[in-house]
Amino acid sequence: MAWTAPVKPLRILVNEASRIERAQHLQATPYERSAQRVDHANGYKTKTVLTRMGEVTFEVPQVRSGGFYPSALERGSRSEQAMNLALAERYRSGCLHAQSHRSFAKAGGSRGQHLQHAS
Repeated sequence: MAWTAPVKPLRILVNEASRIERAQHLQATPYERSAQRVDHANGYKTKTVLTRMGEVTFEVPQVRSGGFYPSALERGSRSEQAMNLALAERYRSGCLHAQSHRSFAKAGGSRGQHLQHAS
């Protein structure tokens, strides 16, 4: 039986973590002009990962040079285990901060719930 309720919060959490990571990679937030900027955002591509909850499609942020890929989604991997390990590491290292928690809460989740359902 596929879990449908946590799919949307999981998608929002991973997408937000990927956007935050891209901003860190670029050394600039969206639309920010900065001398420290190392590249430019270049839209999104989709990636579908097969999980116990069913297929979940994420938005993978792109950069113009192509030298970036979010750590929450392993390049080429489409498994839940790889995504869980990368996401847990990002959370542990503090890269998922209050902004991610707010985005997750808007989707109907509570703090910490994403790791309970995603593991």
